[in-house]
Amino acid sequence: MILDFSDLAKLYRTASFTNTNYAATSTASDNLERSQPEWWAADKPQPAPFSGYSRDYLLDYLLHYCRLCQQAKRQGSLPVLQALVELEPDNGEIHFLLGYQYELMDERYEALLCYERAAALRPDLPNYMLAAVRMACLLGDYNKGLGMVGSVISAYPTMAEAYYERGLIYEVDENWGRALRDYEMCSRLEPQNPIYMCSMASMYRQQKLYKMARRCAVKALKLDPHCSQAHEELRQLPLFDQVVDFLRPGDRDTAVYQDEQLTATYN
Repeated sequence: MILDFSDLAKLYRTASFTNTNYAATSTASDNLERSQPEWWAADKPQPAPFSGYSRDYLLDYLLHYCRLCQQAKRQGSLPVLQALVELEPDNGEIHFLLGYQYELMDERYEALLCYERAAALRPDLPNYMLAAVRMACLLGDYNKGLGMVGSVISAYPTMAEAYYERGLIYEVDENWGRALRDYEMCSRLEPQNPIYMCSMASMYRQQKLYKMARRCAVKALKLDPHCSQAHEELRQLPLFDQVVDFLRPGDRDTAVYQDEQLTATYN
């Protein structure tokens, strides 16, 4: 038996269910059924098994379905969420899940609006605002993204993901120094994350500090020997410059000195 979640979302308006003739509740049922993805399509819905259940139970049931679609990165829950958002306009999670469905459909502006609304409703969930940051950057509005991620960092100064998002914005602007400082902060907050070490390696490479780039890439490989990004960073390092770095006299070359200077800024 296959349930039409879109019509269930509309029936959620009532406190409980007394109408067991579920298949006849809406003439739009057939059209909504055809909008379901192939992995969900099958026979027409049978009489609903939700008679007598509370609104809260049904809301959790519908949101569970939408969360599963998000986790599987599949479309299919858009009609459900569109119906729910009319009934629960102040539910931040519904706006967030709706934004993700728009993102899967490459409708970035609609996704941004949903993410911003979700972040406004749930300021205690900074990942909602970071989703809006990523979407604003995809739309080319880096100044807006920078402002939003700055507000997240102010409210959550130990959130590594926020520094990483800001580092990506600086990297697009070719501001290698600021991007490097943000990636270093990420590495301090989450030292076991090889992605942050790879990002540091990339920024050192952009500044032609090849010895430091190599050190970061090697550290990333120690954390994850299969890290493809770290292997790629090592491949992009010019061999000649690496040899020059290692043959350069002195205990503290320019790369080590700058690394210590950057470290001192956080202490």
